[in-house]
Amino acid sequence: MTLRSGRRRINVGYPKLSCRTLEEDQRPEKDDACHLVKFICNHYRKEINETAAMNLLWNKRFLIDKFHYHNHIDLWCRRYLDYRQFPETEILNLQSCEQTNSWLGRYKYIVSEMNYSKASSFLLIISHYYNLKKLINNVKLNNDTDSKINNGGADQQQDDQHNCSPRNLRCYSLAQEDEQDDEMDTDDEYGLGTFPS
Repeated sequence: MTLRSGRRRINVGYPKLSCRTLEEDQRPEKDDACHLVKFICNHYRKEINETAAMNLLWNKRFLIDKFHYHNHIDLWCRRYLDYRQFPETEILNLQSCEQTNSWLGRYKYIVSEMNYSKASSFLLIISHYYNLKKLINNVKLNNDTDSKINNGGADQQQDDQHNCSPRNLRCYSLAQEDEQDDEMDTDDEYGLGTFPS
C-alpha cells in the first residue's frame, strides 16, 4: 500500500496474515468493516493476489463492532455487517481493543518515518513494555487483594517497600522492573515518547 505524504511516497508493508489467525468460527469485528469488505470485493483476484490468507478473508464474515455501528447509516452496512445477528459477539470486550489502539496511535508519526524492519522492531518493543506494565499492575492488584482477604481487611505490615508477600518470589523483581520503566518514562532518553501508565 502506498501513502502520500507531502511530495514523497511512503510504502507501507504489512506482515503476512497467517491462516491460523482467523479460525473458522471467528467473526472479525472492525469499526470500518464496510469499507474493508467493499475493498476486498472490488479488488480480490484483480489487484490483490489469490493467496491462502486472502481466500480466508474472502470467505470470512466481517461485522461492524457495537461502538461504531450507530455511525453506519448505509442500508448495505446494516443488512450485511450487523453485529446483532450473532448474539455471541455481545460478550466481547471491544473497549479494551479501542483503548489499545488509542495508545498505539500515539506512535504513528514515529513509525511512519521508519522502514518496515525498524517499525516492526519498535512496535514489538513498545508492545512488550505495554504488556509488562499491565502484568506489573495486575500483580500489585492481586497482592493488595490477597492481603485484604487474608487479613480480613486489616492493615498489613509490609514485607518490603513494594507490599509484596513472601510467597510471591517474582513480585520483587517485577516491582524493580516497574521502577525501571518509570525511570524510562521520565527520562525519555531515546525520544520514544512516554510509555503507558
